[in-house]
Amino acid sequence: MPSYVAGVFLAVSTYKGPQLAYHYFDPSLTLVNEDNELGSDNDEIEFSDDNETPPPTPLQSRDTHSYIGEDTGAGTKSSLPNDLDPNFLAELLTPPQAMCNNKFSMAVGNYNYVGIPVHILDSGTWRSVKDSYNRKDGVVTAEDSPMRLFHVCFVLTPPINEAAIAEQNIYKWILVPFVRALRNEQASKNYVWLQIKAMRRAVEDVHTPEERRQLSESESELARSLRVLCEATSNSDIARISISGHQRAFQIPQHLELQELPGWYEEVTAGSYLTTSNSQEKEIQQSRHECYGLLLLNDAESIVKELGVDPRSAAAVLIRSIDPTVSIEQLAKSTKIELKQIVSLMWSLVYWRRARIIIPLNPRYTYIVSPLAPLDDLHQLSREYHQAFPTMPPLIRQLSLLSSGRARPFSSHVPSFDHRLLYLGSLAWLMQHDLVVHLASFVLIVATRKIKLASGNSDHDLESDLQTTDQNETQKHDSRDSLELDSMRGRDKSVESRHIPNHSRSRSRSHSRSRSHSRSKSKSRSSKLTSSSDPLVIPSKPDLRLETKKPPRRLSPYGADFDDEVQDSVILDPRSASSAEKRWLRQVSVSGVSGSTQLMNMFNKLVNYFNGKDCIEQIMLKENISVEEMRAFMTEFGPFIVTYKHW
Repeated sequence: MPSYVAGVFLAVSTYKGPQLAYHYFDPSLTLVNEDNELGSDNDEIEFSDDNETPPPTPLQSRDTHSYIGEDTGAGTKSSLPNDLDPNFLAELLTPPQAMCNNKFSMAVGNYNYVGIPVHILDSGTWRSVKDSYNRKDGVVTAEDSPMRLFHVCFVLTPPINEAAIAEQNIYKWILVPFVRALRNEQASKNYVWLQIKAMRRAVEDVHTPEERRQLSESESELARSLRVLCEATSNSDIARISISGHQRAFQIPQHLELQELPGWYEEVTAGSYLTTSNSQEKEIQQSRHECYGLLLLNDAESIVKELGVDPRSAAAVLIRSIDPTVSIEQLAKSTKIELKQIVSLMWSLVYWRRARIIIPLNPRYTYIVSPLAPLDDLHQLSREYHQAFPTMPPLIRQLSLLSSGRARPFSSHVPSFDHRLLYLGSLAWLMQHDLVVHLASFVLIVATRKIKLASGNSDHDLESDLQTTDQNETQKHDSRDSLELDSMRGRDKSVESRHIPNHSRSRSRSHSRSRSHSRSKSKSRSSKLTSSSDPLVIPSKPDLRLETKKPPRRLSPYGADFDDEVQDSVILDPRSASSAEKRWLRQVSVSGVSGSTQLMNMFNKLVNYFNGKDCIEQIMLKENISVEEMRAFMTEFGPFIVTYKHW
C-alpha cells in the first residue's frame, strides 16, 4: 500500500521554548505507491549503543492524540500543511515530558502526524549511565546544550481507512531505528544540537522558506538526511543517508512473494513474483540450507558498489561467489566461509532488495513464462537480453519456447551439453527480470479402495469398536428411514414392513483432493467417505431407493469385498494423519509394485514430505536422492500417488 508520506519535520524545545528547526513538505510525494506490512503497536523505544535495531519494548499505550482544525487547501504545494503558523506547529510537536519516548500521533485536517519526541532524562543526560558501560566520559549532559527535546515527525495524507496502517509502517520501519540512531549520537557527541546550530547559522538572514531549506541542507548533514529519508520512503526506495559520518540505510520492506495469482482488479507491485516454496525463513533456520540457493538481482560488482562494501572484504568475495545453480550449503563448502555468516549475508541481500531466495536452478527442472511477466516492457527487455547474450536466440523466441505446448524440462530447450552454462545464465537473467517462474512438482498419497479394505484387518481392537459404531449407525439409519417413509407414504404400515433389496452402487475413483470422513470415525470400517459437506470429496451417485432397515455391515476375516461404498481419497498431510489414515499409509508402504524392501524404507522416510508444500526438487536435495532413485520410487508407488505441478 502507499506510504502517503508528504513531509518531515524536526522540532526542538530549549529553555527559550519550542521552535521548528527544519521542515520539508511536498504533498505531490504521496502519489507514489508502496507495498509493505503492518508494524507493531505503540511502543516505547529502548535506546542502546549498538547499531542493531531490535524491536521496541512494549509498555502501556501512552500515545499523544490531537484532532484540531480543518483542511485549507492541502492539494497545493505550500510551506506547511494547512498553512499553519510555524510557531503554532512547533507548540503542537513539543509535548510534555510524560508523553515523550512514545509514538506521537496527531491529526490536523486531512494530514496525520506521526513521530517520536525524545526528551532529556531526569538525570540530565540523554542516555542512562548503564547504557554507557558505566562510563560518565563522553555522555552529553544538560550543561552541554540548551536543548531539552527533539522530535522527528512525518506528515502523512492517508485515507481514513488506511491511516493506522500507514502510521505503523512509518513508525516501525523508519522512525524507531532512525530516532534511536539520533539519540545515540546526541548522547555521545551532542550531534543533534550541533546540527541545529549549523542550520540556524545558515538561515539567519534568509526569509524565503525554500531558500532556508536549501541553505540548511547545504550546511547540515542532518537536514540533508531528513529530506532524503522523506523522498526515498515516499518512492518505496531505500534511503541511504549519513548520520555523524556513518552510512545508514532505512526502508519499509516490500513483500513481493505471491502464492496465488492476484485478481484482475488488484494492483501488483513491480517486481512481484509467484512462489509457494521460497523464502521460508523458519525452514532455512532449521538446517535446510541444501534446499535453497540465492539469485542476485543485479551483477555482483554493481551490488558491491551500491552497498558500499569494501571490494577486498570477505563479504565482497562472497557476493561474487554466489551462483544461482548452487545451494547455500554448497556455497559455504566452496568458499570455506561459515554457514552462519552466509545465511546472515543472504538475509541482508534479500532485505536490501539485491537478491532473491530460490530453489537452485537446474536444467532438469521445468520453467514457464510467469503469469506476472512484465510484457509491457518487452521491447526494452529484448534489447537488454541481446546485449547480455548476443549468441542466444532472441528473447521473444526463448519465451515462446517456454510457453508453447506442454511444459517440459528446461534441458529440452538446450541444443547440446556445450550450451548448458550459457542457457543456465540466460535462465538466471529471465528470473532476475521476473519473466519466468519455476514450475515445481508435488506429490500426494492416494488411499485407494483396495488399500482401505486391506488395511482394516491389521487392527486387533477394531472389532469391539465396530460393534458400538454399527449400533449407532443402525439406530440413525432406522430413525431416518422411518421419517422418510412417514412423510412419503402417509405412515403406510404395509410399506414400512416391505424390504427392498440392496442393489450394487456406483463406484468412482478420482485423483482429485479429498478428505476421508473417517477422520472423525477413525475406528469404524462402515463410516462413509463421501460427506457432502466436504468439497474435497467426490461423492458417489445418490441412492434414491427406500429401505426400512439397513443391516449392519460386518468385516470379513478374509478381507472380502464387503463394502462397495468405499472410495479413493487423498491424504493431504501425513504428519497430522488420523488413525485410519496412518493405517492406510502403512498399507501403502508394503503394497508397492515390486515389493522392494529398499523402496519401502524410502517411502517411510519420505512420506511426511508428501503434503503439497514440499516439492520433489527440494526433497531430492534435502535427502540426497538421485534422479534414478526418485524415478524408481515413483514407478514403485505409482498406483498410490498423484503428482501435480505449480509454482
